[in-house]
Amino acid sequence: MIEKDPPNRQEGTVVYLSKYSKTVPPALTYNYRVNRSIHEKILLLSVRQLSYAHVSEEHRFELESLGKGFYSLTVRYGFMDKMDLPQVLARVDQEKNRLNFDVNKVIYILTHERFLPEERPGRFPWRKHLFSFMYRNAQLATNLFHLPADQVMEIDSQIEI
Repeated sequence: MIEKDPPNRQEGTVVYLSKYSKTVPPALTYNYRVNRSIHEKILLLSVRQLSYAHVSEEHRFELESLGKGFYSLTVRYGFMDKMDLPQVLARVDQEKNRLNFDVNKVIYILTHERFLPEERPGRFPWRKHLFSFMYRNAQLATNLFHLPADQVMEIDSQIEI
């Protein structure tokens, strides 16, 4: 898609948080479709919380260039580690000089999913309502990953369950 119809490139770095670091997040697709532009550096970031207490700093992240200004970044934390993504990005910038970005100017784009219970006869509607309630009351990614509020943009998507 980008090869056939190259988008306008905006200055700066944007981080798309996603479950998978090598797939296109819905927020990126939406942003491209609406604005017809993308940033010059795009980090597709996924966070993995592992089943052991701590992850050593040398194994904290893995960065891979995908070409055309796209990078895949996987960050690993143990269940006792403090999840601080700006701190990890500062390390990425220090250790991987080719990226050359300012952590204080990075924009974090999150997709916030809202689940809408759909009423259908013969199903257990209380389960859907309970799931929606629990998901709605989960900790926000902004707080969990210590993201600066003035550098975060959230794109809502609604999913019927």
